[in-house]
Amino acid sequence: MSFDHNPGTAVPEKSDRVVGEPEVMQSAAGYYVGCYVTEDGFASPHSRFSDYFPKEQQAQAWLDAARRTNSL
Repeated sequence: MSFDHNPGTAVPEKSDRVVGEPEVMQSAAGYYVGCYVTEDGFASPHSRFSDYFPKEQQAQAWLDAARRTNSL
């Protein structure tokens, strides 16, 4: 999988939107690797890169492996 993602850069259509770095996140469905977007001082989920995992450690292992192989 590959993703067009440039963390820390402004999203072109709105200069006040900033996409964060990939990180382990949590929802009602479980843990996953994704990123937030900050707009007008509020952060909200922006992208999900992985499947859902039942344990935080599994999502962290996925993120670590993706970083080692430059998959994000």
